[in-house]
Amino acid sequence: MKSLGYQKSYCWVLDGNSTTAFYEKNGAKFSGLTKIEETGGVDLTELAYEWSALETKSRP
Repeated sequence: MKSLGYQKSYCWVLDGNSTTAFYEKNGAKFSGLTKIEETGGVDLTELAYEWSALETKSRP
């Protein structure tokens, strides 16, 4: 993404989802942004996780 000119990346995660630990381990931080999405008649809270400094990593 960095090679395409992007400075930041975001990922929306359902509140309470245990994957946030994975994102934080890989450099993401909770941005403070939240939103409510209605799905199947249920309001779900989503949290925005942000990578503010994208790195270029090569794959093995």
